[in-house]
Amino acid sequence: MRAWIPAQPEHLTSLQSSAQFACEVGFVVTPEWSESWDETDPEVLEAQMLDDAGQHSRLVIVGECQGSVTNAQTGQIQIMGLIIKANVYAIFAANAADSQDFLWFGPSELPEALAWHSS
Repeated sequence: MRAWIPAQPEHLTSLQSSAQFACEVGFVVTPEWSESWDETDPEVLEAQMLDDAGQHSRLVIVGECQGSVTNAQTGQIQIMGLIIKANVYAIFAANAADSQDFLWFGPSELPEALAWHSS
């Protein structure tokens, strides 16, 4: 399932050094969560999910993972297993100056995402 995973800098460091990382919590677009928005456009819903996941961290990794839904209303999941770099689609990072303005970084731009997050 595609998940928005609130991450810490050490998750990106692990992803860079060993091409995988472990994390317990993520967020997915569930039917229950989607119904709470007056919107059907998948891109708009995904942007809102980024905002929701971004409330937990200034780094959000979007990728495929295995997990089970723990709260369908919020889209929260418990992640099972490791997230591997090949399954990462994007990294969104915000810096301290504007913690809600996320920039997009590709999976090959881990150092740049970390640098932006730290600025």
